[in-house]
Amino acid sequence: MRPDQYLMLKSTKHDAFPKTPRSWICTQLGLGEQGLAEANRHVMAGYAKPLKVYFRGSSFRSMADADEIVNAFFADRLSRPDFLAKWETSQRPMRYWLLVGFRYFLMEQLARRSTVQETAQPLGDQHTSAGTVESEFHREVARTLVRQAAVRTEEICRRDGLGEHWDIWIRHHLNGRPLTDIACERGEDHVRVKVMARTAGNRFRRTLRELLTWPGASQQRVDQEIHELITTLGKDQ
Repeated sequence: MRPDQYLMLKSTKHDAFPKTPRSWICTQLGLGEQGLAEANRHVMAGYAKPLKVYFRGSSFRSMADADEIVNAFFADRLSRPDFLAKWETSQRPMRYWLLVGFRYFLMEQLARRSTVQETAQPLGDQHTSAGTVESEFHREVARTLVRQAAVRTEEICRRDGLGEHWDIWIRHHLNGRPLTDIACERGEDHVRVKVMARTAGNRFRRTLRELLTWPGASQQRVDQEIHELITTLGKDQ
């Protein structure tokens, strides 16, 4: 799938984002235990599959089932009250924070096993480099977060009476329908349809920024993070 099919993520002059974006996770962490539980659910939903992709391509893959090892990682790390609090002070994107934590967890698991030396050796049939495995992880993060942002934005749009705006934007950016054709089909002015699509698109970009940003990140750094992730999607073809 082409990067442009991932819904035109570049900002426009009509966007109105704060200079210091607020992380959705940080917002949840400020809500006490209930917010922490919601933040943990978000982390598991957004990063479980990417971590499994990383594990299955790594030299650790013979150690356990991917589902088992990733679930164990989340159970261990997210049960620590300070795990996400430390992320808040790390000034690192969540994907890097989790990947480093996952590597440490895998090494800890190896150290607890009696066959450490045997298990720690790369598999004989493994041809995937460490860089390639990491690239697959980041690509899956991008796919997952774009899907999450799309689901959340659709819910927000329909809640706010902007369901038609969302449908137009999806038909245009994801399905490739020209706005002039959509306007003709709807019997509406092209300019109005364009504004409706832009309204939904701005909400999508805002949602994606909230999911991706981290404490201390500037708008420019978040834009760079989005660009890096979306660029990885161009390698799907």
